Amino acid sequence: AQRTLVLMYAGGGILPERAWPAAHYARVAQGLCAAGFAVGLIGLKDDAVLAGNLKKQVGSDACIDLTGYTKSIRELLMLMHASALLITNDGGPSHFATVTPIQTMVFFGPETGKLYGPLGTRNTVLESGIACSPCLSAYNHRLTFCDGDNQCLKRIAPDPVLDQALALPPAEREAWLAQLRGRDPALAAGQEDRRRWRCRTRDRGSSRAGPTGTAPARRRPPAA
Repeated sequence: AQRTLVLMYAGGGILPERAWPAAHYARVAQGLCAAGFAVGLIGLKDDAVLAGNLKKQVGSDACIDLTGYTKSIRELLMLMHASALLITNDGGPSHFATVTPIQTMVFFGPETGKLYGPLGTRNTVLESGIACSPCLSAYNHRLTFCDGDNQCLKRIAPDPVLDQALALPPAEREAWLAQLRGRDPALAAGQEDRRRWRCRTRDRGSSRAGPTGTAPARRRPPAA
């Protein structure tokens, strides 16, 4: 049976203290896979080791490693278009998601979602609200006194997050897609954006080729 795809970004980037614990991500991914979802672990190639460890902890073929799979922001957006939910740490993916119909759950602790949270209405900001949070700012050069022991995120338990993920209604996503189809006849006819993107890529490649399909010869500079 076809599974609905849920994306997870468990990396912390250049600020690892912004990352929700990997064990919590694994617990949520296990619950989603058991509920009939597929879970895609996204990130850069540098996140491959983390994704591999998470995949082992989850122990399900429905959890797939997609780190390094997308080669550009455009391809990441296309993947988000094909997914129902993104669960992510504070970072770029949560903001990119706002231009797609995907719903987003994003963790904040060292920084505040009130200032840095993604825009739009399809986002859920998850914060513990403990007294020391937020602690990072431009004024302290993003230095924190907790030395990596980010209790602001560790105290967000995985089971309530799983319950919230399973309870998110798809109605808003469907309404957004219906609105998009109304503006785009190709989507209304059932054409996928990924297929159209591939066609445009092939067209661009052929336009750069010569009459026989080979690259055009470069002109030699005039002799001095």
